[in-house]
Amino acid sequence: MYSGAVVRTTHVTGIMTDLGLLLGAAIMYPESRKNLWKLKIFLPILVSFFAGGLIGTAVFMEIGFTVLWIPVTLNCMIGLGHLIWRIRSSSYDGGFRVALSRVFAGAQFSNHHSGRISSPAPSAFVEAGDPPSTENLVSPQDLHRRTGS
Repeated sequence: MYSGAVVRTTHVTGIMTDLGLLLGAAIMYPESRKNLWKLKIFLPILVSFFAGGLIGTAVFMEIGFTVLWIPVTLNCMIGLGHLIWRIRSSSYDGGFRVALSRVFAGAQFSNHHSGRISSPAPSAFVEAGDPPSTENLVSPQDLHRRTGS
């Protein structure tokens, strides 16, 4: 099923598929050449993917599995930075423990368009659109009763 996205960059296979469709359409239908701007997105992603693979292989050959500490450290730093940013930029009240429970319970990840929670944790739920506070916590049983699902 086609998602309708202008550019799909989730996987390199998707980029290769889009690149093939883009070039094929540009050859067969000259009016579709207006979409060649997408090459500015696809090509750097592909070059980065292959360069990362070559560099990663070369470094692995030199220092072995120790090279994996580079992405582990980078991902941990990004995750911790995001967690700190979420706690500091939100109007959490109730201290660090409540803030952490709300971050991991998905309190801020609700889909406001449909009014449904997109990725709730099983332990606590917050209704979409409500400001974060301890009064808005809803038990799974109560949520089941309200939504009828």
